[in-house]
Amino acid sequence: MDPFCPATKFFQAHHDECKFNMVECRLKCGVTLEARYLKKHMEKECPRRIVACDFCADKMEYDEELEHLNTCPKLPVTCPNGCQTKNIARADRLEMRKHEENGAAAARWSARCGGAASKVTYDMQRQVTNIDAEVQSFKKLYGSQLLWKIDKYGEKLHDAKSGKKTTIYSPPFMTSRYGYKMAMSACPNGDGRALGKFVSVFICLCKGDYDSLNAWPFGHKVTFTMIDQCEDPNARKNIVFTVRPNAIKENQAFLGRPIAERNASFGTQKFCL
Repeated sequence: MDPFCPATKFFQAHHDECKFNMVECRLKCGVTLEARYLKKHMEKECPRRIVACDFCADKMEYDEELEHLNTCPKLPVTCPNGCQTKNIARADRLEMRKHEENGAAAARWSARCGGAASKVTYDMQRQVTNIDAEVQSFKKLYGSQLLWKIDKYGEKLHDAKSGKKTTIYSPPFMTSRYGYKMAMSACPNGDGRALGKFVSVFICLCKGDYDSLNAWPFGHKVTFTMIDQCEDPNARKNIVFTVRPNAIKENQAFLGRPIAERNASFGTQKFCL
């Protein structure tokens, strides 16, 4: 083409700005896509986009969020004393254990737990606390169930609809003491073809300390249950969906032994309305 021809110059200018041009993600995630999809990809899909932790507000790349939850100091945990107090920040729990191990006074922790230990001696309190903590740990290690309570769901749904944060994550959990490490995720406003119509739920395999002891690819049945909050247990109508993994070569990215921090997620886009 003649570089001095006006038509050539017009074509070149259009080509540089054409929305159908193939471009690379500016966040350098390795994805190449049409320019018209670049903004949406960088804001909602790119694994290197910046997101904020729901609990401590620290910012990180999207792909690092699940790993961050393993150490987040403000992640809510259950009180190891076995009382009814819930949603204690992980950092507070570590501080409480440190005080117990060093023999420091536990008066303020006793008060926080409703004074449940006020009728026993300090030595007995330490023993009870340690036993309760061990029981809670064993429940987590040997139980293959995750009970995930999603607080402030209305806010999370609003964030999903606005595109601010389309996916929320559960804390990682173990299927057994030396089993698979997994984590759940949910899209309150749906994902893919279910966007704006359904709640989508997924689960993924994470890199764990005992992966070498487990059978691969993963082939165990996974059941998602949304528990009805009706006060009458007999009137409850839970929503249940079961996934039976198909361990074929094409599903290696989902069911194979994790190489990165976590595998691709699998589940259902149309879990519930």
